[in-house]
Amino acid sequence: MKIVHVDDSRFSLKIATNFLKQIFREAEIVSLNDEEEFLKFLEESKLDDIDIFIIDLLLPKISGEELVKQIKKKYPNVFVAVLSSNVQSNVKEKLYDCGIDLFIEKPLTLDKLRDMEVCYNEKGNRRV
Repeated sequence: MKIVHVDDSRFSLKIATNFLKQIFREAEIVSLNDEEEFLKFLEESKLDDIDIFIIDLLLPKISGEELVKQIKKKYPNVFVAVLSSNVQSNVKEKLYDCGIDLFIEKPLTLDKLRDMEVCYNEKGNRRV
């Protein structure tokens, strides 16, 4: 299993990685701090390589929404979770319309990632 997490905060990436390793013990966690680095990673990756994307909504160079669109363009059925403190219903609705599977309100906690695990397992492996 591979989980890719994009966030402009190195601290947030570190916290999330620690939580993710507690829940998905065998998973490879790829933490990317730069949107351009992520787009390059996305371009070079293969569908079988990635199980879950976790995307911060507010990024400095490109919006998380745009990253979601890029992901869904290449991998329409992959599991995507968005992290944000912007909990306005219209923002969430727009993201769900873009194809996300889960909206996670910041701050990220171990319990919220456990909820993500449940959601991921309920949806099953949808990469194919």
